[in-house]
Amino acid sequence: MKYNTVLFDVDNTLFDFTAAELEALSKLLQHYGAEANEENIAVYHRINNKLWKDLEDKKTTAKDLKLRRFELCFDELNIHTSDTIDRISQQYIEYLGQGRQLMPYAEELCRTLYENQIEIIIATNGLTQVQYSRLEGSPIKDFIKTIIISEEIGYAKPELAYFEYALGKSTTKHPGECLMVGDKLSADILGGLRAGMDTCWYNPEGVPNESDIKPHYEVKDLRDILKICL
Repeated sequence: MKYNTVLFDVDNTLFDFTAAELEALSKLLQHYGAEANEENIAVYHRINNKLWKDLEDKKTTAKDLKLRRFELCFDELNIHTSDTIDRISQQYIEYLGQGRQLMPYAEELCRTLYENQIEIIIATNGLTQVQYSRLEGSPIKDFIKTIIISEEIGYAKPELAYFEYALGKSTTKHPGECLMVGDKLSADILGGLRAGMDTCWYNPEGVPNESDIKPHYEVKDLRDILKICL
């Protein structure tokens, strides 16, 4: 086997975050009397995506992101409520934590790696409460050795310190024996490259890579990762 450890991003790599997010956001908007239409959802996505990029660039924190996105979104959509931003954020996180939809073949992939004694580490910038809730109710939870969440450790992908921390939690200890798998070039792939790990870009839609970040592998189907690892 070429790799002893595989680090997986969670959102839109193992879990279908797009589906879970849409469901959670729709519930939240309806809860506060707003329409869950494409226009309103697009407003949230624009604001949220900008804040997540700020997190990657160390311009904000996970704590601020959780609140600021709803403060800006509700203001732009003219949604009025007596609930605090903290309560709005918590309500959304509870909805989101219920979304345990997996990406195609994610369970098969994790089970096969586990059966072949390849260590699986979750490496995510996602929010702690959401990720633990989703993983706890998921069929892949027993295949995972370690969960590394940026909000818990104080570092976020693509920071080198994040990957050094993850490596320290692995049984491998050597970056050359690790494969980082994720859907984001700017976080998963760049971070893995910085740490000296081999990287695999999960790109199911076949989006062209117009960046200077070059992964070692690119797959559209999660099952193809087995060909790389076994």
